[in-house]
Amino acid sequence: LQAFEQADALDLNLRLVFIGEGPEKRGIEKRARKHGLEGLVHFSGAVSQNQVPGLLRGCDLLAAPYLPQEHFYFSPLKILEYLAVGRPVIASRIGEIPDLLDERHGRLVAPGDRGSLRDAILELARDARLREELGLAAAVRGERHDWSQRVGTILQIVQGLRTVRRQPAKRVGYVLKMFPRFSVTFITNEITELERQRVEIRVFSMKAPTGNRQEETSRVRGRVTVLPDLRSFIAPR
Repeated sequence: LQAFEQADALDLNLRLVFIGEGPEKRGIEKRARKHGLEGLVHFSGAVSQNQVPGLLRGCDLLAAPYLPQEHFYFSPLKILEYLAVGRPVIASRIGEIPDLLDERHGRLVAPGDRGSLRDAILELARDARLREELGLAAAVRGERHDWSQRVGTILQIVQGLRTVRRQPAKRVGYVLKMFPRFSVTFITNEITELERQRVEIRVFSMKAPTGNRQEETSRVRGRVTVLPDLRSFIAPR
């Protein structure tokens, strides 16, 4: 939001859209009101997974900025979603992100560097032809990471295990901290693609599911088993 404020000060008729829900939303809304940006900053709130591609295509460029983190361990699924819709991507140079995109698909900036983020926004906002070139390259890059490609890799591993163990059926198991829950988009997409290719799925949830969940998790046909409290198996001292 701060990088957008600095870019908007140059009067380029910019609009900022936050897609989704999160713990920082309330603070960002408050800051936007404080700085008189209510008409320029829009919040979609929680949306279904099916709505996300259309919302992303409605933007001219897409950003995934992160603060510096010593252990950036999670998979940046949003980067793959951005590439898939064919839009130039501005993202922080952290974790696996540099392996997914480079200057041919968008711009990488230092984590937490508002000035670099602002400059990248301004560069792409001012150059429609550059945005088009980067977007076309992003779409091609995104095709290399679609779910069928990922599932093909998993099935190769499964086939190798079946050959060694002489098992006739294809089965894949997932042990997850909690399933279903709201933030399992990556796993849900992977499981449903495997099931589409007639792979039997078993999901083991280490905790009983609570709270909100994405409606897309209802598409998972495999059996979900909630594991017992493992602490009960630890003998008291």
